[in-house]
Amino acid sequence: MNNFYIIANKVKDKGLEKTKAIKQFLELRGKKCDYSGIERVFEDENEESRIVSKIKDDVDAIISLGGDGTLIQISDIAGRKGIPILGVNIGNLGYLCEVEKDKVFEALEKLINDEFEIESRMMLSGQTTLASVKMATVHALNDVVIARRGTLGTLDFKVSVNGRVLYTCSSDGMIIATPTGSTGYNISAGGPIVAPYSESIILTPICAHSLNVRPIVFSADDEVEIELLGESSKPNTSVEVAFDGNKACPMSAGDKVTIRKAYTETKIIKLNSGSFFEVLSRKMSDR
Repeated sequence: MNNFYIIANKVKDKGLEKTKAIKQFLELRGKKCDYSGIERVFEDENEESRIVSKIKDDVDAIISLGGDGTLIQISDIAGRKGIPILGVNIGNLGYLCEVEKDKVFEALEKLINDEFEIESRMMLSGQTTLASVKMATVHALNDVVIARRGTLGTLDFKVSVNGRVLYTCSSDGMIIATPTGSTGYNISAGGPIVAPYSESIILTPICAHSLNVRPIVFSADDEVEIELLGESSKPNTSVEVAFDGNKACPMSAGDKVTIRKAYTETKIIKLNSGSFFEVLSRKMSDR
């Protein structure tokens, strides 16, 4: 690899000092490197487009400098460009970022010497229908979450799979996750852990008000539709669907979200030979 682009979390990398050190390290070895600093959530709707335009077609790898949230935030950019991501963790607990900050230069040497593998990760494609009007399709590497904002109160949902009603239920919300996202909000809500290199769609109700409603793992070929039947009766409560924790859209009773496997995927650079389950065991013991 000869050409790199760093996307760094400006909050975690103060003054972009680590970013500049990585750039210098690569350039001293005859490599090309440029960078952008971003917030945890893109500052405006044009920021993502600006970064996309800066990443040239000859870039071999994107270095995500921050944490899992940073990598997830830029996954759609990398997926659309077909460029693999190396995740460098300078935050707290992370499952996606393989490289810790004190090992970054050692990792870069491996990258330069082509000592790596590339692992493809499935993404979700979600389309929200608001008042019978279909919105633009949005991608998610981690999950799609429908939940309340504001005062506590249950929501009523109708869940359909491949056009057929599966069940209706009351819950605090719904999580539709990828295998990559199974170790995120999904696991906190009682959902299953799924190997990230597999392909499936995971549906996990948040605090379902029924003993019969449980998390379900669907095939990646299935299409899942969640319809909001009723909003909370409590005042000062709103409902929204969020893709990977940002890209949020308000929902009202009768609105739907249709989710399927995306055509694009995120490519993750893997430097170590350790299995996902070894990483999982280590991360969980660190909690």
